Amino acid sequence: MRTIFRNASNRVLLKLRDDPAALADAVLLFRQNGRPVLTKGKEALSVRPGTDSRGQPFWELSAELSPAEAALFDGRGLVFAQLAVLRESGRQDCGEIVEFDVCDTAAEIRFDPPRGKAWKNESWRAET
Repeated sequence: MRTIFRNASNRVLLKLRDDPAALADAVLLFRQNGRPVLTKGKEALSVRPGTDSRGQPFWELSAELSPAEAALFDGRGLVFAQLAVLRESGRQDCGEIVEFDVCDTAAEIRFDPPRGKAWKNESWRAET
């Protein structure tokens, strides 16, 4: 299972089999507990072409989540992301649903007073 880390920068990756140049619009929707939590529009999505092990083309779609966006998710539930696309023909397709676990980070930890850490076999010491 993939993981989204709360209070940290995240990159979500999805594979597309259809050429994204043929798509009029796209939106990546994140849901949790049955409710929409975050939406990323086409302007926030990056695409990079690639080839799989059989020589077939694919496109890797990525979306960056800021720490503030990742903090919108509850650490006690799964997140589901789905890419919806609008084709040039006017047909709308919804892609597969990708499941994410949510992990809390230790972003709220503050070291006061700061202390230096020795490495390997050295002991902890206070900075002077």
